[in-house]
Amino acid sequence: MKNVILLTLFLSISSITVLPQSNSKKTISSNNFSKDFKLSTTNKTQFIQNIIGKWEGKGTLMRNKAVFSMHWENTLNNTFLKLNFKNQFKDQNGILRELQSEAYYQFSTKTGYWFDSRGMILPLKLKFEDNSLTVFWGDIKTERGKTTYTLNLDQCDVEDFVMRNNQYFSFGKAIYKRTK
Repeated sequence: MKNVILLTLFLSISSITVLPQSNSKKTISSNNFSKDFKLSTTNKTQFIQNIIGKWEGKGTLMRNKAVFSMHWENTLNNTFLKLNFKNQFKDQNGILRELQSEAYYQFSTKTGYWFDSRGMILPLKLKFEDNSLTVFWGDIKTERGKTTYTLNLDQCDVEDFVMRNNQYFSFGKAIYKRTK
């Protein structure tokens, strides 16, 4: 994230793609979603099952209104969970900015990697708590931060933080709804 987004993750204004504005909308279908799940710290399998699908979000990114999308799916013979992520916002000059990414999570090792349209490759470490997943991204050689995903019925709340001087600062927040 993420995001996040993640997601919303890792923005460097100078390296974000400028896109022409478009009024087109896409309709996305999704799998059924269980509205009555309960996740314990020992049941990451249920979290994974409930995050799978397509989600669209609205929120803020660096104090700008933003839109987000994320698509979670099993891949490579169910060895990894793949996230396709995108965010868009208009900067202070009204220019539409976009970040696209793919991330691969290996829950058996609680690790993964993030690849984005800026050319960044970031290592990931995962931590599960109750109904949430925290992804710690980056290392001493890259930018660092974390993204939290919190599932609640048909909603996923995501918040992104960047680390500066060994402290986390929020830079993005979104509320996602599963698309139908």
